[in-house]
This record gives sequence, C-alpha cells and structure tokens, in this order.
Amino acid sequence: RMIIYNCYNYLGIIYYNLEEFERAVFYYNKALEYLKKVEDKSNYKEWNLSNIGLVYQKQKRYDKAIVNFENALENSNLKKQDINFYARLIDNIAYTKFLSGDTTTVKQELEVALKLRDSLANISGVVISKRHLSEYYAFKADTVKAIQLLNETYGLADQVENNRDKLETLLLLSKINKQKSSGYLKEYVHLNDSLQIEERKIRNNFAYALYLC
Repeated sequence: RMIIYNCYNYLGIIYYNLEEFERAVFYYNKALEYLKKVEDKSNYKEWNLSNIGLVYQKQKRYDKAIVNFENALENSNLKKQDINFYARLIDNIAYTKFLSGDTTTVKQELEVALKLRDSLANISGVVISKRHLSEYYAFKADTVKAIQLLNETYGLADQVENNRDKLETLLLLSKINKQKSSGYLKEYVHLNDSLQIEERKIRNNFAYALYLC
C-alpha cells in the first residue's frame, strides 16, 4: 500500500512540474486515499495537503491553497516532528495571502518563517523566505531593501546550486532593479536555456513512473 501511495504522490509531483495542475491534484488526492490504509502515516498527509496547496497557489485559487496549508498545520505535533516543514507552511500561507492581495500580517509571518529557517541553517528555505520578503518590500516601494534581499538570495541559491531559485531571483531583479535590468535578463535567458535539459529529464522520469505504476 505504501508503494502505491508513493507512486500516486510521485505522479502528482511530476504533473505539478509539468504544470498539468488538475492531474496533479487528482493524483495527490489518490495518494491521500491510499494513505488511509497505511498504519504508519508519519507526516505524509500534511505533505500531501501542502502539495495540493501549492497547486492551487499556482492556479491563483488562493483561498483553496490557504485552506490546504492551514489543514496541514492542524497537526499540533508538527512543529516538534518537522520544524523545517512547519516553517515552510508558515511561509506558504503568508506568501499566498500576499499573492491574494492581503498584506495585513504578511511581513510578520514571512519573518517568522525566515527566522526559523535561518536558525536551522536551512539555506534553501532561507532563499525562498528572502525572495518572498523581497516581493513584499518591492510592493511597499522599498526598492533598496528588496534589491538587498534579492542579492542575498541569489548568493545563497548559488551556494547550494539551486538553479531554479537563481532563475526566479534573476527575473525579480530584472523587474525591480531597472538600471541593471538588461544584464539580469541576459543571465536569466542563459540559465533558462540550460534548465530545458532538466525539463526533458522530468519528462523521462514521468514515463518511467507510468511504467512502474
């Protein structure tokens, strides 16, 4: 049963990466159905809910995204069991609120997630938190702070060799730092071309996963 759960969950991840969001939700929900039959559920349910939330976030269905993230947080032991994941959910909720236009408590919540991730030396998490905070500061017209955070973000993403985060950061820098926009866009295009190779790998993995399931 756990093998079947993993297959459905993996298919959900693949379809999410391929931006076939309805299919991603379908397979994540199938994974949740099979999880009911598994004795040791650990935090798999919460991870699935978070994954579904990310799909809805991509679809700009922000209310549904927040509901799924908050449902995952209903596990009162989550902070003790997996504090990195707990911080991720806090960040996901805050950023989704920001995308929906609700900025009331966004800054405070994003900073809570950032402090947690920084204290855990979770560099990949810090990269995401700082990038989200930079968008908030750009929205508030604090361009200097936004650019500072993005430069820090790019350096950290480069440190952990996370090309996708570097790509996102370059795109934001091109929009916010108008004086250097063309340079950032050139670097963005170059990096994006190299990531097309990764996209082909994902499609190959997708075919293999279908074969296994």
